[in-house]
Amino acid sequence: MRWRAVESLERIGDVRAVEPLIDAMRDLNEEVRKRAAEALVNIGVPAVGPLIVALHDQSENMRWYAAEVLVKIGTPAVEPLIAVLRDPDKGVRGLAASALGAIGDARAVEPLIAALRDLDGWVRGRAAEALGRIGDARALLELERLARKDMLVANAARNAIARIRQRVDKA
Repeated sequence: MRWRAVESLERIGDVRAVEPLIDAMRDLNEEVRKRAAEALVNIGVPAVGPLIVALHDQSENMRWYAAEVLVKIGTPAVEPLIAVLRDPDKGVRGLAASALGAIGDARAVEPLIAALRDLDGWVRGRAAEALGRIGDARALLELERLARKDMLVANAARNAIARIRQRVDKA
């Protein structure tokens, strides 16, 4: 029944459905949560403001879902996502790094360089990939260090270095 309610809200497809869909991301049933997240992706930009608020929710799950939806929307919410790079949950931090890479805003370069020193290898890898997508030469030195010293994310760092150098050579 709750899954069908989420499906109906998705069909509405406007800003009136956003808050109930965000509430549905708290549902006990994982399928309901996933469907609500998909519906918010389909609604797109009107969901960004409430999703940014959800990035600060007490629930780790909610922060994770909000970051994932923002990644899929490709939101221009750079500053809130930069703040989420310091989230206690590594999954949320990694998704924030991915979202920042998808957005491609140069304001994220320095915070993503800092994320290359994250304690979690998955987060470091997402930060390296994001920096490669942004293509800013400021990241080269740190990525080269990472490629030499961090076997967990060396491939991601090398790929990012290649993308940045290719972009710099074209400029």
